[in-house]
Amino acid sequence: MRHSLSKTFSFLALSLSIALASCSGRGNYMAFTDNVVYVKAFPEEYSLTGAEEVDAGVLGALSVKIMDSLLVVGTSGDPAWKIFSLDDLSEVTSLIRKGNGPGEFLSVPWLSQVEFYEEDGKTYCYLLEFSKSEMYRMDFSESLKTGQAEIETIDTGLPYPSFGLVYVGDSTYYCRVFADNSTRIERVFVRGGETSVPSWLDEINSAHVDPGVDFNLLSAGLSYKRDRNLIIETPVYLDNINLYTLDGSFRKSVNIGRRLSDIDDMQELSIHDRTDTFSGACLYDDFFAVLYCRETSMENYYGKYGEPHIFCFDYEGNPIADIQLDEHCTDFDFDFDGGFLYASDYERDKLLRYALPEGFDLR
Repeated sequence: MRHSLSKTFSFLALSLSIALASCSGRGNYMAFTDNVVYVKAFPEEYSLTGAEEVDAGVLGALSVKIMDSLLVVGTSGDPAWKIFSLDDLSEVTSLIRKGNGPGEFLSVPWLSQVEFYEEDGKTYCYLLEFSKSEMYRMDFSESLKTGQAEIETIDTGLPYPSFGLVYVGDSTYYCRVFADNSTRIERVFVRGGETSVPSWLDEINSAHVDPGVDFNLLSAGLSYKRDRNLIIETPVYLDNINLYTLDGSFRKSVNIGRRLSDIDDMQELSIHDRTDTFSGACLYDDFFAVLYCRETSMENYYGKYGEPHIFCFDYEGNPIADIQLDEHCTDFDFDFDGGFLYASDYERDKLLRYALPEGFDLR
């Protein structure tokens, strides 16, 4: 397999500026305008080429997740998760049945939005069933043994619709819900049917669209780093990531480029001319990585794909590395132990694998 990688240390060229003064009232932003880091370069830059297509017999590959020695592929099929051994890509099992019955899913969560965790030597994950407004816990370790999803229901009757929902613990949830006749998306805590709005998120909660405008301009992926009590929001159409703790002790926006995306400007564009930005986020022990690819739906329709970058940051929002790929993709994960980067592209129904050079490890 042919591959190449170039690496540039550009610490002197690293250009960061922190917005010390709020620009409230001068734009319609979904950002913490009193604490924005504008990233125009990264300390390390890489270019990966020569990806090979993984022939695992998967149709409709949507997302990927590396779990120790396993490759989990989220698909459009039924069962929705196909699980393979990373050693030889042989299929281990399939999980997550589709349907309206007990333990079945009408809407399968994206793998990057699923929180996996260890407890008493076993692996578990939380699964939100968006369509049923239910939260489940799956014993992933036991499911691998039995070949079926071992699922228990944690809660029912959760807010619907909710745009990203995190189980915080002790019957408490954090999520994003509609507000003001679907012109805003508000971040709230929910416990025992009671809803509260954290005041430290007022600024990003104030982002809005005009009545009748597509609310998806406010859409964002929501990931939770539990051991840091940290939320990572990755907007679909904006150039900034929002980082904040659920106790309000830390909040920061990290913007790619020199200026924040103004929602007032963006809603003047047709839906086909709006630029997609972030899709997919992976959380590791000491850093997180996001997939960034600027392209409009019209460009995507005609196969004029943008150049995908995987941007890596520490949990303070400081940039670590920019990894540019030569193949379009919509999700990814690193297999650091095996020396590969796996990527999926649901637009082209492809599962790809890049070889990493010996010793490459951002952990």
